[in-house]
Amino acid sequence: MKSSPGHCKNRKQRRGTEIVTEIGSFEKHSRRTGIGRRPKYRFGSLGSPELKKHQVLLLQTLPEKSFISIDCGRADASSYPDSYTDITYAPDATFIQTGVNKEVAISWEGFTPIYRNLRSFPNGGRNCYDLSDVKKGNKYLIRAYFMYGNYDGRNSTPDFGLYIGVNRWTNIFFSEETGDAFNKEIIIVATMNYISICLVDTSSETPFISGLELRPLNSSMYGAENESQSLWSWSLIDLGASSSGNGYPTEPLDLLWDVDHNDNWSAFDTSEQVTNKNGALEPSSTVMMTAVRPANNSDALYYNWTTIDPSWQFLVYLHFAELEQLGPAAVREFTVCCGDSCYGEPVSPEYLVTTTIQTPHPLTGQFNYSCSIQKTPNSTLPPILNAIEIFTILQLTEKPTRERDDPVVKTGGLFCSENRRFTYAEVITLTNNFERAIGKGAFGTVYYGQMPNGTQVAVKMLSLQSVKLLSHKCQGSNEFQNEVQLLIRVHHRNLVSFIGYCQEGDSTALIYEYMAQGDLGSHLLGTRKNSKSLNWGQRLQIALDVAQGLEYLHTGCKPAIIHRDMKTANILLNERFEAKIGDFGLSKVFFKDDEETHISTLVKGTPGYLDPEYFHSNNLTQKSDVYGFGVVLLEMITGQPPIIRSSTNYEKKNLVDWASPIIATRDIQAVLDPRLVGDYDANSLLKVAEIALACTSPRSVERPTMTDIVAELKGCLGTEIAPEISCSSEIEQVGTVSSVSSVLFPR
Repeated sequence: MKSSPGHCKNRKQRRGTEIVTEIGSFEKHSRRTGIGRRPKYRFGSLGSPELKKHQVLLLQTLPEKSFISIDCGRADASSYPDSYTDITYAPDATFIQTGVNKEVAISWEGFTPIYRNLRSFPNGGRNCYDLSDVKKGNKYLIRAYFMYGNYDGRNSTPDFGLYIGVNRWTNIFFSEETGDAFNKEIIIVATMNYISICLVDTSSETPFISGLELRPLNSSMYGAENESQSLWSWSLIDLGASSSGNGYPTEPLDLLWDVDHNDNWSAFDTSEQVTNKNGALEPSSTVMMTAVRPANNSDALYYNWTTIDPSWQFLVYLHFAELEQLGPAAVREFTVCCGDSCYGEPVSPEYLVTTTIQTPHPLTGQFNYSCSIQKTPNSTLPPILNAIEIFTILQLTEKPTRERDDPVVKTGGLFCSENRRFTYAEVITLTNNFERAIGKGAFGTVYYGQMPNGTQVAVKMLSLQSVKLLSHKCQGSNEFQNEVQLLIRVHHRNLVSFIGYCQEGDSTALIYEYMAQGDLGSHLLGTRKNSKSLNWGQRLQIALDVAQGLEYLHTGCKPAIIHRDMKTANILLNERFEAKIGDFGLSKVFFKDDEETHISTLVKGTPGYLDPEYFHSNNLTQKSDVYGFGVVLLEMITGQPPIIRSSTNYEKKNLVDWASPIIATRDIQAVLDPRLVGDYDANSLLKVAEIALACTSPRSVERPTMTDIVAELKGCLGTEIAPEISCSSEIEQVGTVSSVSSVLFPR
């Protein structure tokens, strides 16, 4: 059986007044399993109640609107309230652009809506949810839900990795101990103004997720937790409670507590509210209003647990509050020890006021641990315990190289992702000994490959010369490093998905999704074998796909990313002719300060696509990508390359210089690709031509943004995108196309 600090077999044994929790591979079931209710736990396949969730809460109530609650894979675009908590759950389409929606194939009777569907990720080695409504430095609880439900008809549960940003959270796998459905919880401090939750293919299987929740916590909670150290819930027990009835809004931060019962305990409670001294660590009044004591007043209380890995570190919080008004002669006083550390002085809980004891240092190095609560010789009353929390410590050792990087580990000068790492032998198998080359770039050759599960991939091999020059930071190696970093960072349906990498000796490779129809340029120029000419509807759809990908790079990434080499050769088409942007080798991350609008950098790019302003000033901006996109639009209209070579002499013409003056006179027929004759909508063609002219304006300030362009293209296509389109245009009463540009794209 696999094991990690996030998986545990839970079996409760009773020894007198002890609780013994034997923990194997630590797995938690979800509290959201019932319809119309949220029980703390349910009975799993072994008939034993599973340890539930962690957390502490304050008396102050945060509004539910500060929660992020996601029903992953929900096809319905509408949100809905949970029938038990009234918390609103939203579909996940606004949080992630990859993956496919699936429904479970088993009866979901007894399960809440979050388990009825899921999002599956058959493509890409790493797929991430970006939770952006967070604040750097704040503490958050994150829950991830999983229910397989034989959604793929294979009756075989997958294993895969769960990551927070650049750091591994845990492995996800199902077993008898996990039951049909379970969840993971962790408390983290946000290191940026977003949190990425990533599903990573670590074993050539398909990751999936059923639900995600984010809950903000008070900054004073859990002092041991910081940006480099998170807390992973091991167990959270509300002692003396008769049932697990607490939940939001009773628990205002939506914190969850398990219950325990033992015949050798005596449970007692109060109807009075319990207050907190400082509001830092203490549980809610509802939790603290119940407690247990030994049935035999002379006994001590023990809480024991067993781990399968002595290297794990445990942090324990014990919570006490006196619930009885004691007489003048009555004394309740006890010592508290966990492992080899004891609290410095005896504890005498205040009446209806919470006292919290925290282990002074993490417990580690043992298989068996015990917390003991024993009355002192001066005490006339037995010890009590209201609640206990046990956490494992997860060190967040990896740091993002930039603000929005995902797992990138710098090794020997090359940035390598935490996506699946392939051996060179695996690469040879994938490519059938590099049988079929499908492309060539600045750093090496691209080969066709196939994963063991049948998934087609493209394998970019860094040339031997580039590998040898790696330490000298040659162009090829630098471009390869950029490609690795950026492919891992970005996640969008119109960007090529990254699957993994290989770095072994002199062999270095990128592995990403295979795009069956090759690059756009080969279709426009007719150089691709057995390919039919793209009709105008297909070209317009491709234009929108590319525009959306660039818009994501410019506005969806923080900091923004400038592609810097936008051209038809870097626009790849899948089997459905859906376009995705590839080759991030020349990309440049744009760290935008309040006063800065450009980056001064060495000019790179491809002749014919280069922004003339960038070429002369070395100032790179997002508008440089807009210029390249405008050239791509002109290629779609004319079918000509960016540099037109005469068939009779050596004369070369720039496509922008040749086509723009003609299009400005509205004589589009004079430049139109002859393969499009009679196969286009005149209004939409004119509108795209107008966009192309605006994009290729010599002055960057006169060019539209990609957001402007996406809006215009969507306005033409409408909500139903079909291969053949017909759309209205607002330019019929305007004399020239160039004058329209100033109307649609204010400068």
